[in-house]
Amino acid sequence: MPGIHVTDLPAAARPSWYALPLRYEPAELGGLPIGRFLDAVHAEDATEVDVPGFTCPLYAHPLFRIPGALLPGYADGHHLPADGFPAAEYMHATTLKLSVWHRQGDVHLADAYTTAIAKVATHAKGLT
Repeated sequence: MPGIHVTDLPAAARPSWYALPLRYEPAELGGLPIGRFLDAVHAEDATEVDVPGFTCPLYAHPLFRIPGALLPGYADGHHLPADGFPAAEYMHATTLKLSVWHRQGDVHLADAYTTAIAKVATHAKGLT
């Protein structure tokens, strides 16, 4: 589906995710901002699609930005640049999270969410 990509995994992989990460590519959806996309998906009652707010690139955590606060021996050590990881920033800014339903009775939920996401992606250019 244009604008929404599922992570490629090797055939032998056995992921154990609590949520399915999806990559959002705004350029494929006429430049539609991720927030506007989410608003439209939520309007379709697919409210569990969101941006993972609890994760971020590791370098952004205080431990890596100001290590001396926790590890005094590193107070004058190497500090990671705030803008030195553009690929990590892009990945973080373009990741959506979808709940992983695990019971057979949840198939209708997965289908409903797939339909909602596809509908919004199909009509994205009219939402900009």
